[in-house]
Amino acid sequence: MAGSKNEELADRVRAGDLAALARVLTVVENEPDCDLARRLRPSMRSAHVVGITGAPGTGKSTLVSALAAEMRRRGRTVAVLAVDPSSPVTGGAVLGDRVRMSELVGDPGVFIRSMAHRGAAGGLAVATSAAVDVLDAAGFDVVLIETLGVGQAEVEIARQAMTTVVVLVPGMGDGVQAMKAGILEIADVYVVNKADLPGAESVVAQLLALAAAPDGATPGRDLVSDRRDQGDGEEDMWSPPVVPTVARTSKGVPELADALEAHATLLRRSSPGEGRLGVDSRLPRAESVSEESEQLASSSDGPEARGLGRDPEHRSVAPSPVGRSTLYDGGLYGRLILASGTANVELAEEIAAHFGLDLLPRDILQFANGNTFVRLRQSVRGADVFWIQPTSPPTNDNLMELLIAIDTLRRDSAARITAVVPYYGYGRTDKKDQPRVPITARLVADMITVAGADRVLTMDLHAGQIQGFFHIPVDDITARHLLAEYAGDRVGDQAVVVAPDLGRAKDARNLAQEMDLPLAIVEKRRSQDGRDTEVLNLIGDVEGCDVLIYDDEIDTASTMAKAAHFLRRSGARNIIALATHPILSPPATERLAASPINEIVITNTIRIPEDRKLPNVTVKSVGPMLGEVIRRIHMGQSVGEMFNE
Repeated sequence: MAGSKNEELADRVRAGDLAALARVLTVVENEPDCDLARRLRPSMRSAHVVGITGAPGTGKSTLVSALAAEMRRRGRTVAVLAVDPSSPVTGGAVLGDRVRMSELVGDPGVFIRSMAHRGAAGGLAVATSAAVDVLDAAGFDVVLIETLGVGQAEVEIARQAMTTVVVLVPGMGDGVQAMKAGILEIADVYVVNKADLPGAESVVAQLLALAAAPDGATPGRDLVSDRRDQGDGEEDMWSPPVVPTVARTSKGVPELADALEAHATLLRRSSPGEGRLGVDSRLPRAESVSEESEQLASSSDGPEARGLGRDPEHRSVAPSPVGRSTLYDGGLYGRLILASGTANVELAEEIAAHFGLDLLPRDILQFANGNTFVRLRQSVRGADVFWIQPTSPPTNDNLMELLIAIDTLRRDSAARITAVVPYYGYGRTDKKDQPRVPITARLVADMITVAGADRVLTMDLHAGQIQGFFHIPVDDITARHLLAEYAGDRVGDQAVVVAPDLGRAKDARNLAQEMDLPLAIVEKRRSQDGRDTEVLNLIGDVEGCDVLIYDDEIDTASTMAKAAHFLRRSGARNIIALATHPILSPPATERLAASPINEIVITNTIRIPEDRKLPNVTVKSVGPMLGEVIRRIHMGQSVGEMFNE
């Protein structure tokens, strides 16, 4: 039944029903690969797709309006997509203004549609490409795509939507920004849209020189050069096919339209399968783009052999400037970028290896006065960024580094920022249990939120209610399953799970239930300064049993060591300590070495210095687990399903 309704709706779109078209575009924006999108996907695009990009204030809307009017005057059916890949901080108001472009066009025959995701690139880029397919199926001859600015998000949109790109260049500063973002590598036309800008042609010429290939060729000329080599006689049609153009609102638009149409005509005469962006929709789509990107990234050939930014087939699959993140550009908030602070780079590299990606290049410095400085070496605009940084000792330094990194990402217009905090420092100060004390866990939550994080991913919080301290989503995953799987092979038939204090009774019960073992609880009392503990009683029986002491962290090891001594005196046989976070503050190493614990099983949420590693310590990596959680968050999939929840 649903299939017949979709086919009916698709038929209405093909017949030019604008109400049906608007409805389908709404569906496609949220689900680019839905049944409706597939039904309306043409085998080869016939509409000419033109992307208009440039820095804010360059007059994109004015130029789009003028081009739309000119194309309409020539008898073309025109659709305009106002695509907003910005963050929610600036996106809504800007897009609202740009939707008013219809007033500038002043022609009810021009179909205008706005598209906006909270994220950019990946998800929105794929949705834009699907929307172009739908508009093509609806019979539009020309689709003009106006984007918000000139950055990596716009590059991804241009590649996915397979557009002939027009870059508006009002000055050298914006032109250099465009070059850094990678727009110049895929651009076909350079336009100066400022009537009062002196030396416009000189500015564009300088940009062409900056973007020139090593052999001196400029972007956009290689297609004609290739055709000349083939001897097909088309070299005089357009030589070069795209040239710097000075187009102003009142002058130059017809000439620009002529250039675009001549360019489209040339491209359509290319052989099948080699069509340029915006012409042949048989070019690789999202699935095949990932495979070819990986091949290109690992290729030993130079840029001339790969043809990055010039060859029509390769331009749609060129690796992203940020590592190999185009392999994961289909998430809800743009392409995936993994980055790390200095607290646990080894864990971050393991997570990155799960994806086959490189960590984001960055510089993190500490000045002589103790101030921390973070600088990104590449743009994260419009990306889904996961910054990996446990706030382990030195807690204050690592916490400030995390906050500064989040602020850096926010100011570089990342679409979504997820703070991956495998160990949440200050988590033990989660309540006001005596007069005149802070609730620092709440303070840290406020700081992370205010810094600009959109989401937090952490492991085994000291208290589950800390999640409620945040006003943003928090994923608190557990290493319990990983530890249980390992410990199950280390104990005999007679085994008991022990909580080292009453506060850990619930977590120990969950482990006991998962391993189908009985539970015992050590009752202890902590000194007022929190530095020492006294064991008072044991609830349960451990005599003759293997014992698994389960805690969320080992700090000074006072609790763990005293519990182990007490359990040995109570008749425990083999004692294994399980903990997620190995803080190991002095004198933890000495206490553990002197304790009757046979094996200490921990994870690598915190980097352990070499001088604190004991021979009976086993480290289980949480890298693959965190990697899979990050993948699910990035793709908008359930995290609970990993643990059958």
